[in-house]
Amino acid sequence: MRDKVNWSIYVAGKLLITIAFFAFALATPLVGQQTLPGLSSRDTELLNREMDLRNAERRVPSRSNSRERRFIIEKNKENFARIQILNNEIKRMTISGNAPDYGRISALAAEVKRRANELKMYLGLPQSDNRPKNQSSQQPEQLDESQFKTLVLKLDQNISNFVTNPLFRNAQVNDIHHSNRASRDLESIIELSNSLNRTSKRMRKTSSKS
Repeated sequence: MRDKVNWSIYVAGKLLITIAFFAFALATPLVGQQTLPGLSSRDTELLNREMDLRNAERRVPSRSNSRERRFIIEKNKENFARIQILNNEIKRMTISGNAPDYGRISALAAEVKRRANELKMYLGLPQSDNRPKNQSSQQPEQLDESQFKTLVLKLDQNISNFVTNPLFRNAQVNDIHHSNRASRDLESIIELSNSLNRTSKRMRKTSSKS
């Protein structure tokens, strides 16, 4: 009799665990399947791209304690996703056909730069062996609409190159070629976002006077 009672309790317990598991699975949104109106399939794919956790962990200095490691891993993943969201918003505002909100674009570009600098600090990438030329000093004081779009698209391309680097997608990839490429792309993102921030500020002042 006792064996039957124990078996009944065991079966009931397993059933409750199974029900709880499926309830949790149904209630939890799928990660990496966000969609935003007005974005192309390529932009949606980039937006949904996240660094593999193993790769994020691999790039944390071994001397870090567990709390520091957790902070750095989460910070890297947050910044990695956020620069893509910011980039998509900048591009959408630029190619929408309406007059760009230069003040907003300036603020978004400044955040891209800040987060890219944090990625540079926490990812532990090698020093770039081919640092990009200073983009800010090369930009003229004033850009026309076509030149401004070109600057935005350059930033978009570098962010795309960075986030699609196999270094962040495959735990087996850790060669110097991909590491150096990621470092160069990140340096370019920092320079281009800084240039876009400064250019947007100038163009905002000009447009407000006209």
